[in-house]
Amino acid sequence: GIEIPNKRMSPVLLRSLLESKGFLDTRGPLVAALGRNVGGDAIFCDISKMPHLLIAGATGSGKSVCINSILVSILYRSSPADVRMLMIDPKIVELNVYNGIPHLLQPVVTNAEKAYGVLNYACTEMERRYRLFAEKKVRDIHAYNEAARRQKADENGEGPIPHILIVIDELA
Repeated sequence: GIEIPNKRMSPVLLRSLLESKGFLDTRGPLVAALGRNVGGDAIFCDISKMPHLLIAGATGSGKSVCINSILVSILYRSSPADVRMLMIDPKIVELNVYNGIPHLLQPVVTNAEKAYGVLNYACTEMERRYRLFAEKKVRDIHAYNEAARRQKADENGEGPIPHILIVIDELA
């Protein structure tokens, strides 16, 4: 298909997307509002269905706006019990505004050398979660959390676990 831009531009406000029926009806802790298509319909994405996301573009093309829209959408929708975040920002300018939110597992990492430790922790946590999944005989976090809710934190004390979202801004 061929998309022809509208003759008259209009701003796309994040609030209008977050208050839209489509966003409110969509289920999942990692659903984010991205914008509107040329027809004016809201565009949403579920990051849990695309676990690796690369946002690329020229300087000034809106990469940071897109990242902030995704983060605000998730913060708007999910509590820290549902989603925890790790943020790496060596440039120190884009993600520091999120320091202090309860969703962070630790303050925004601005030192590239410390980023290695954060990513190493993420790998260790991933392996721990795979072992938990194997113990409960489930394949993903949704099934695990459902089983954990049914068993009400058994002898191991493991209840539902949150998703972990890792955001890296220009780590060369």
